[in-house]
Formats: sequence, structure tokens, C-alpha cells
Amino acid sequence: MQSQYCSIVFIFGPSGVGKSSFGSYLSNHHHWLHLEIDIPKTNDVDIHEIQHYWTEYRNGNMAPLLTELNMRVKSSGRAGCVLTFRSTDILLNHELEFTQKQGVVVTYFYGTAADCIFSFLQREDKLGSQLGLNHWLIHNQQSYLRMSLPDLSSFRINVFKPDGSRRQWDEVSRHILSFNN
Repeated sequence: MQSQYCSIVFIFGPSGVGKSSFGSYLSNHHHWLHLEIDIPKTNDVDIHEIQHYWTEYRNGNMAPLLTELNMRVKSSGRAGCVLTFRSTDILLNHELEFTQKQGVVVTYFYGTAADCIFSFLQREDKLGSQLGLNHWLIHNQQSYLRMSLPDLSSFRINVFKPDGSRRQWDEVSRHILSFNN
């Protein structure tokens, strides 16, 4: 669906699936504006000063958020906007339908729980973090199970290959960006 706004993508998924890395990839390689919502020790969407717009969106009025994102993209000379969310964030069926009707691409990065956990643990080890398996389970279990249900299958992109390695971001971006054309 063509939109009156710039290209906007919402990326959801469990910890370790690569949401932030992909947002950085789009920013660096496709000149997109990346708004990272999952920044530790912050008030999520408020870190980007979009809390008011996000609240409006969650109340069924998406125009202020899309207008703000569109303005930020144009003023920064970017090609589009990607928002990457926390592992606990998830859109429900009516929100998905409403969001898509506005021309926003919504996708859930996905993989087996084992692949996501392994990737998460590798990242945390590399960062010298104390976060481990229990952290992943506490913060991902419910949303991961919800993302795994059949009604969200058309929104999922498996970002891992069968051997557990991550797909190339250029391959994933071609798939996602094709929805904007």
C-alpha cells in the first residue's frame, strides 16, 4: 500500500535476534533514520521524544506519529525510518491491521529459541555483561511464545539459517524494503 508518508518499518522480535544490528545496517547502508527503542535504563520511546506520538498511536490515532517520523526523515535527508523495539513489545492483531493500513511495514525478526538465546548469550559475553539465560527467559518467554503463534506467521522473518548462523542483512533488507515499493 502506498502511503503519504515516508517508508517506515517497525521491527519486533526476541533478544538476540538482531533488531538493533539490522536498524544500524539500514542506517549505515541504506541511509535510513534508526530509532532504537530498546535502550537500557531509558524510558523507551521517550528517549527519542516521541512518547506523546506513541501514546496517540496506541490510542488509535497514528497520524501524529507518522507525521513526526516523516518530518524527521525529511529534515535529516534520510530515505526512511526504522524503529526497533524491545523484546517484550508486541503488536496485537487489531494494531497490526491498523498499522499496515497506514503503510507501515511491521515485521517480527524470528528464529528458534535456541538460535536467539545463543546469539543473545554471545552478544552479552562480548559486552562483558552479567546477563544470562535466566534474563532471556524472564524477558522473552511470553512475547516469544506469542510471536510463535500461527496468526503472526506472515509477519515473521527467520533471520537465522538452518545452521544457526545469521542471514546477511542485505538479504533481509531486500525482503523488507520490497514491501515499500
